[in-house]
Amino acid sequence: MSGVVVQVGSNVHNIPVGSKVAVNPALDDQHYDMEPCTTCAIGKRNIHKRFASYGLSAPGGGFATGIVAMALNCIVLPDAVSLQVGALLGPLAVAWHCIRTSGFKNGQKKSLAKELGADVVVDSLEGSEPSNPALSAVHQAALESGNLPAHKMITSVVPLEDVVKKGFHALMHSNVSHVNILVQPRSCVGEVS
Repeated sequence: MSGVVVQVGSNVHNIPVGSKVAVNPALDDQHYDMEPCTTCAIGKRNIHKRFASYGLSAPGGGFATGIVAMALNCIVLPDAVSLQVGALLGPLAVAWHCIRTSGFKNGQKKSLAKELGADVVVDSLEGSEPSNPALSAVHQAALESGNLPAHKMITSVVPLEDVVKKGFHALMHSNVSHVNILVQPRSCVGEVS
């Protein structure tokens, strides 16, 4: 999910009001002022026993018209990255993690993609190992330069009130091949994702 910051807490100094941000929905021990458990300490926060998420086990979420999120969950987006592309950072981070941990070496991914029928294979991030897959400097540069045309992965944007018909039904019954359907939580001026 992504949005524009409309207010910040008194202890937040690194995210100005008006900033475009992507919100990582994951909540773990650090969000509850607890000592990190073993899985959090080794960076596997997504599988720890107290895992929670905005929109699932905590208030807010991508379908809300607004949420209160902790600053540590907000990733400020560069000017060249739209809110719609910002909403894709979660899925992109998951895909990047899968590729990074797959055991494939550089060149093998291209070879496999061609073997599976790809006409053209572009790996603008080849050789990079980002420490923060959500938006590392490498990903930021790729998004800003257009080498990672994430906007092309957005095949539709639908208002929340039409998500069943134009979202779920479109995915299940349409002849159109969708990659990502973004849900807009309300009608408004400007972009909301």
